Amino acid sequence: MDEREDRGRVPFALVGVLLLVSSATIAATGGQQPVTNEPTVERAIERADAATVATLRRATRKAADEAARRPVTVAANGSVGRALGDDPFRDALRLRAYLAVRNDLRTVRVGAGDVTVRARLPAVTNDSTRAVRAAIDRVRIERAGPNGTALRATVRNVTLVARREGRVVDRVTRSPSVVVASPVLVLHERAEAFESRADAGPLEPGLGRRLTARLYALAWGRGLAQYGGAPVTNVVATRHVELLANGALLRTQRSTLGAVDPAGRSAVRDRTAAVAAADLMGGAATASPAVAALRRASGYDQVVGPGPDGSRSRTIRVSAATPADGVFARFTGPEAGRLAHVLDRTYAAEVRTAATTRVVARERSGTRRPPGGWRLVGVERDTVTDVRAGGGETPTDRDGWRTLGRATREVVESRITRRTWRRGNETRETTVVRRTTHAVGLAVHGRAARGTPAPARPVPSAFDQSASPVGGPNLADVRRRVARRLEGRSGDALAERAVDGRLDTGVRRVDGSYPPALRKAVRRDLAALHREVRGTAVRLSATDVGTLATDPSTRLAARLRERRAALLEAPSRYDSVAAKASVAARVDYIEAVLSRLESAAETHRAMRGRLDDAFAATGFGSLSRVRGFRRARARPVEQSVERTRALGGPLDVGVETDPAYLGVSAVERGAAGFEGNGSIHPLATRNLNAFTLPYGDVADTVVGRLLADRRVRLATAARTLRSTRTASNVTGNRTLERRRGALREAVNGSLRVVRDRLRGTLRRHGVGRSRATRERLVTAALGRWGTPAARALAVSNGSATRALALTVARRTATDPGPGLRAALNATTRRTLADRSTRPRRRPARRAANATRTVAGRVLSEGTRVATRSAAHAGVGYAEGRLGRSLGAVPAGLPVAPVPGYWVATLNAWHVAVRGEYGRVVLRSRRGRPPEGTLSYVRDGRGVRLDVDGDGETEHLGRSARVSFDVSTTVVVVVPPGSRGVGDTNGDADERSPGWTERGPTGGRSDRRMRTPIAGPSRGSLRE
Repeated sequence: MDEREDRGRVPFALVGVLLLVSSATIAATGGQQPVTNEPTVERAIERADAATVATLRRATRKAADEAARRPVTVAANGSVGRALGDDPFRDALRLRAYLAVRNDLRTVRVGAGDVTVRARLPAVTNDSTRAVRAAIDRVRIERAGPNGTALRATVRNVTLVARREGRVVDRVTRSPSVVVASPVLVLHERAEAFESRADAGPLEPGLGRRLTARLYALAWGRGLAQYGGAPVTNVVATRHVELLANGALLRTQRSTLGAVDPAGRSAVRDRTAAVAAADLMGGAATASPAVAALRRASGYDQVVGPGPDGSRSRTIRVSAATPADGVFARFTGPEAGRLAHVLDRTYAAEVRTAATTRVVARERSGTRRPPGGWRLVGVERDTVTDVRAGGGETPTDRDGWRTLGRATREVVESRITRRTWRRGNETRETTVVRRTTHAVGLAVHGRAARGTPAPARPVPSAFDQSASPVGGPNLADVRRRVARRLEGRSGDALAERAVDGRLDTGVRRVDGSYPPALRKAVRRDLAALHREVRGTAVRLSATDVGTLATDPSTRLAARLRERRAALLEAPSRYDSVAAKASVAARVDYIEAVLSRLESAAETHRAMRGRLDDAFAATGFGSLSRVRGFRRARARPVEQSVERTRALGGPLDVGVETDPAYLGVSAVERGAAGFEGNGSIHPLATRNLNAFTLPYGDVADTVVGRLLADRRVRLATAARTLRSTRTASNVTGNRTLERRRGALREAVNGSLRVVRDRLRGTLRRHGVGRSRATRERLVTAALGRWGTPAARALAVSNGSATRALALTVARRTATDPGPGLRAALNATTRRTLADRSTRPRRRPARRAANATRTVAGRVLSEGTRVATRSAAHAGVGYAEGRLGRSLGAVPAGLPVAPVPGYWVATLNAWHVAVRGEYGRVVLRSRRGRPPEGTLSYVRDGRGVRLDVDGDGETEHLGRSARVSFDVSTTVVVVVPPGSRGVGDTNGDADERSPGWTERGPTGGRSDRRMRTPIAGPSRGSLRE
């Protein structure tokens, strides 16, 4: 055999040796395969399965109870804490379940015959993140049962080992799963939903939106009451924010937890009565039986009860009176150039000359060329025209034209040709005459002038003198003038030009003369139209108007265009030129009003962005975002939970919070559910009012930067002056009196300018023979108001101009009519809009600050004395008077898209609320007894657990307390006039006692707000 053939072969003897050794080894180790189909072993494993499931059920319920009592919502920063994933509560529950099951499985030992089975789970050998995470991953939990109110737990890879006489006869792996009647996941999810919604802003469902809705209801109610004259000095106060925040929290509890804390509901009810009593009784709380009536009368039940569904939208009526008056004054005043221009354009005709020509005869005479050999050396031509009477056919009318004059002529045109001939030294001339006779017809056609403001309609009677309703020639004078052009030499020339093609047949304009009575008639017609136009109004959302989201000018212009046809009443044909002139004046008047509205709309668009930027710069947020808050608060917050059934019966959830009512006052930590000693403030609030001091208006302040304006409206200064009167009389403070005198002088200075310009308007309208006469008229009209403040307010609200027109009618022979009244109104508005006419802001601000400081000091002292002496009657009287004085101080930002056109007054409050519950407990039946009640507790305590069995507990994390930090902005808009709206007690930046603290747990940071745009937060006697 070849050596290469022996490679790869094993000797048979060696194979035999290996087989013998292998057999001996197997026999020595007892490696016989277990018999898995043995009935005894199967019975033992089945019993072990049942015992494992029972153990898992008990361990799961125990783990759920412990996880509810000590929930982990924030994982610890350690190896065990890092093993908990994105959902620490669920992972901690899975870890508890694993450890409980493993611990209980050690006692599980079942048997059948001589076979015993034990269940095993691997131990957590150490507290490393990897080891702990491995244990967590072996457990799966999820909601189960009806409505997901039960808990399903599954443990993977439980090993069952069967033994007989110490030997393993079988080994199987199971992943048992059980469902227990424990709503722990439901309660946790509801608690998480409550915490999430309690910390939600105004644009999301939750506390922010509910608080915004309640603040809108409160601020609008108290703001409108203040505008109407109620002595409201603090529209939104800390007591209101506290109450409304707690009411919103209760609603959030109901919508997320399925129930509310009864103690909290009772506390809100009691606090509502106290706040209502404080608002209605000047700050004095009472426990008398009248509180219920006060609470009902105050409307607080609606504020803290129903949500935004019941709140109705508030609107403002804006009319076109201001632009209508201004245009009417221009049309009807002594220098009414615009009306004269309209009448001149209308009282005119368009005329054109037409002609027809016809050749009636042709003749020729003379010799063209002499006989013989003559050579032509020169030619001369000449034309002679002779015009004489004749009979020609005149042109007919065309549609819309009327023949104003006719004439006929006969035109003889002689064309003479002279030729010069030469033959040698001889010269000879020949003449040829060609005569053509034309019959010419001439006509002048006319129609009322087009290109006027009036719609193009025919005027059949335009040239009939008898058709004019106001006398005068209509356009008959135009007819006579153009007809004369066809007579005499003028007509001959026209006929001659018609024959040789030089006749101008184009349309030309011929002005007529309108009668004096026409202007008066058109004025009467315009006065009626003026009343209709100035009464045109639109009703718009007050907030949209105040925040410049909606432009009243654009809406008014659209409304006027809708009514345009009805206002014009233009007929299909005009009865006379006077009727067309009246329509033209109406059209031009409406167009002028629309032009002013469009100009105001352009200003509005430019101003809206600047006001938005100004608001954003103050920390209030942009107005577009504030408008989003307002729209969002009207959307209902849907319930996140409903009454459901669980395994064994209904899922009855009870809520208990500590403290039940979150107040801004300090309370003992233990009483509020917090550990440690000392006191805390469970709730901290801040509300910042934007415009609390006298201001100018949007048109002035925004264009020149909000705080740069150094002047205020005359009405604002007058109301400030009026508010100082009562405080000065009651207190007799010298500083207040001095500042009141400075403000009075400033108001009088503005009134002098107004009086002078009103006299000028009277002079231009021919009222009064002298300056002294007109001065007496103005003095008499304003004399019915006894103080400078009252006179300034009368000037601002239009009462003074109405009184002046009435005085003129009674004391002179002049009929003021609507024209003079409109002129006086326009003069007053222009004067009030003039920056140089408005008082400086410094006297108004100093007087307002002094009033607030003095009145506030007296009120505080009076309340203190009354408390000691029970002298409530006298102090109540003083409080009522001083409260009205403070409430009369003007506040808010007048919104005037165009200077002098005041449409609303705006104010805003930025409200921030920060709070924390010491403890929140949710309790629920787990089904039928004996399961009892499951309690889920969020109290901020740490959670520890021995995960590796070494006898020492590891830190899992903690159950975070339910806390919140929300802010919102509320805008209130009231109609123009009165005192506006805003906090007038001098405290623009109102903070609760605990606002500057870091909070009960020191965990939440202060959300800083910028300096208020109203300037200093408190009025002071020194600036």
